[in-house]
Amino acid sequence: RLTVVQHSADTNASQIVAANIERRVGYLDDRELRRLQNANQFHLCLSLTEGWGHYIVEALGMRAITVAVDAAPMNEL
Repeated sequence: RLTVVQHSADTNASQIVAANIERRVGYLDDRELRRLQNANQFHLCLSLTEGWGHYIVEALGMRAITVAVDAAPMNEL
């Protein structure tokens, strides 16, 4: 199962429909975000605009296998 968490709706992503994809659009409270992070073994961090890499550090803190794009600052962490 793939869970996609994103801040705002992307018109291209809204066309993706599959039984094994759960799409969560909008801000999640801290408790729900931690629940999702702890429920998944892999974290894909595909943002090209992350200022420092907070969500990568969060994923690493959950002992998840973390995959990020090869762009600064993600490739520096």
